[in-house]
Amino acid sequence: MSESIKLRNSIIEKFDQVKNDSFDESTIKALLIDIREYIKSEAILRELADFIAHPRRDRGISHKLLNSRYAKLSLVEEQLKRIEEGDGWKNIKTEWDYSHAVLSSISVDKIESKLFKILFIDGIEDIAEATLKKYYKMGRKGRKDILKILDVSYFQSDGYHILKNIKHRTIIEDILKFIRGAVSGKSAFEESTLVKDLESAVKNMIGVFNIDSTYLQSFKAQRKNIVLCIMCLLHDARLTFYDGNEARIFLTLNDKRLALATEGTVFQFSFFTSSLEIQSFITQEEFLDIDEHKELPWINAKRNLEGKLVLIR
Repeated sequence: MSESIKLRNSIIEKFDQVKNDSFDESTIKALLIDIREYIKSEAILRELADFIAHPRRDRGISHKLLNSRYAKLSLVEEQLKRIEEGDGWKNIKTEWDYSHAVLSSISVDKIESKLFKILFIDGIEDIAEATLKKYYKMGRKGRKDILKILDVSYFQSDGYHILKNIKHRTIIEDILKFIRGAVSGKSAFEESTLVKDLESAVKNMIGVFNIDSTYLQSFKAQRKNIVLCIMCLLHDARLTFYDGNEARIFLTLNDKRLALATEGTVFQFSFFTSSLEIQSFITQEEFLDIDEHKELPWINAKRNLEGKLVLIR
């Protein structure tokens, strides 16, 4: 009981700072660590809270999407090198020839189970449902229908997925090439989803710990500043991909809006793009010195002498 009382007091202390507009990234970090065990496991806020507590990640919703994109592009890169070394370009005359050549590095008859999951099971989650339905015309379910086809078409043995029936090979090959060839450039998650998860977590804390419900309105009013703090807390976090290579997350800009991207591998990915305009958090002189898409030097969300939340070096 005493632990719950202590935790409740700690949570209320952070809630008060949000209500009084006196919080900074340290407040949000402490709050997320306090409440992360109470956030639904499938929520993006839970993943980000885990990220902040343990800045190296090899699992989670956003990791799954970026890991799949990384695997798809890495295999294409390896195949392009093989084509180059083998003088294979002379046989490539059309766009279809090119697509077939670069996506043929994996046999549909026998695929390592680890890659099967990363490329296809995780990879299909990165494709819009409307795109799947339009391409395959499989009725209302789309993604579920394709996953069912893959499930009944393969069996697992000694760490591999093996095609059961050769007569399904053509449609399976088409499906797998389509999934492998679809690499999205969108963020790993949306700001609206993060804000919704935040409000849901606050509501849950209010109920679990019998806290004043008026705090929820304070969080709604401060949602943009809280998103800023979370972004700063994610700067310098690391993603470990399937082959052991590591990507670093950093603060940057996308069309003058604050964003998070990755570096450290051949491929750079968009981790998150916000609606926050950077000029709201830095001086005019600093704003004139910005280089779009480069790493920002202002990586900490702190209060200035006037009590305003700003970005500082």
